[in-house]
Amino acid sequence: MNKYTKFKKQSCSTKDSRRGSALLAAVGFTVIVAILMGSYLRLASSEYRISSRSFMMNGAFNLAEGGVELAMDALNRSDSSGWTSGSADGDPYYARLYSGYELGGGLEGEIRVVVLNPGSQTPTIYSQGRIVGSTVSTSLNRQITVTTDSGFFPWKNGVDSKSGFELSGNNITVDSYNSNTGDYGGSNVGSEATVSTVAVTVDAANVGNADIYGYVATGGSSPDVGPQGSITTYDNPGNGVIDGSRITTDYYAEFPDVEAYDFISSSPSTTFPTSGEIGDYDDAVIDIKQVREYYLTSSWSASGDIDIYDDVIIVTTADMSLTGTHSINLRGPGTLTIFTSGNISFKGKGVANGDDPEPHDDGALPTDGKPQNFMIFGMQSSSTPGVKTIEVGGNGQLSAAVYAPNANVKINGNGMVLGSIVGYEVKFTGNAHFSYDEALSDYNIGDGLYGVDDWVEMTSIDLNTTPVDMSIYGL
Repeated sequence: MNKYTKFKKQSCSTKDSRRGSALLAAVGFTVIVAILMGSYLRLASSEYRISSRSFMMNGAFNLAEGGVELAMDALNRSDSSGWTSGSADGDPYYARLYSGYELGGGLEGEIRVVVLNPGSQTPTIYSQGRIVGSTVSTSLNRQITVTTDSGFFPWKNGVDSKSGFELSGNNITVDSYNSNTGDYGGSNVGSEATVSTVAVTVDAANVGNADIYGYVATGGSSPDVGPQGSITTYDNPGNGVIDGSRITTDYYAEFPDVEAYDFISSSPSTTFPTSGEIGDYDDAVIDIKQVREYYLTSSWSASGDIDIYDDVIIVTTADMSLTGTHSINLRGPGTLTIFTSGNISFKGKGVANGDDPEPHDDGALPTDGKPQNFMIFGMQSSSTPGVKTIEVGGNGQLSAAVYAPNANVKINGNGMVLGSIVGYEVKFTGNAHFSYDEALSDYNIGDGLYGVDDWVEMTSIDLNTTPVDMSIYGL
């Protein structure tokens, strides 16, 4: 009896031990599963938050981009209806709030957009996309600042160049005036001409002995000024006077290509007269002036004087030359615009644009002499710069605006040169007096529609990317 009783006690102890081990294993497995499930839930929650935030970030940015499009549309349609207007720090603005964009998942989008200086040629747009109503984050903002322009302004400076400039005459003077105010002289003479180059080489800016009443700007090196040269103002004139505050060495500019075909019709004339008259004069009928367009593929040279009464536009892929005693005379309301991918050599008596006080035989006076009456645009390729040359000269007054950033431009003569010159390399010879026409700074090439010039997202990385406080504009 005692033996059996002892055996049974040992048997129960073994079963209980096995049951305890199984229970411990089950508990351990449950704990592990719970830990794994907790980690998975935490990971899933984190991924959800990241995914939600990413969705909100993208959504806010898309809304900000949409605000830019809305602002551009308002600018190009000149339609400010629905926008509030105001002034901040003296600058006019339009502002508008767009709200109620349902994005799903309880999210709602808003757009806050401001157009600063909307009446100018270069308005600035501030656009902010905002996501609200999320359970992950109360709100999220992304902001874009966009600078715009409504075309291209080729003549911001008096003389501008890619490769460099050289003022090699002994008595060259550079200053400024404004043709919108009147003729050069008297109170209409200023010190606002800039002679500039984006080149960084040490010999890129050769002022020589010229007197520059204005500024010199280079891409990296100091200008080379001769012993009699000066960079100063008319308030402090004198040979050898160099005002360091009027010299900069961090100049940068872009030189866009100009396509002539945007400015002529599909069927221009293929021949241009070598002498005679283009158009008619009638001082009683102003509307008699026409636009006459020419497309030349063969070299052209004058055989006599040419009097122009109309708006003449020439597109040429060949060379043009004017020599001897021949001249092109702009009469009355006449203008001349040349787009060229060839060489131009206008010497001799050159192009008379308002410098002849005597009337023509038919009574027509010269033009008002504004440089924008005679413009030359170089269409030379930027892949082969400096191959072609545009040379304009004469001993009388030359009023012209030249934009040829991939051609060498030479100005020869001892007379007055009014306007603005842009070239690959620009060289003045003789003893010319060059005066930059400040009115040309507003001359716009383009269709008048606004486009995006540059944009940056305001990310608070530095002072320049600090988001704009939209509440300043009532938003």
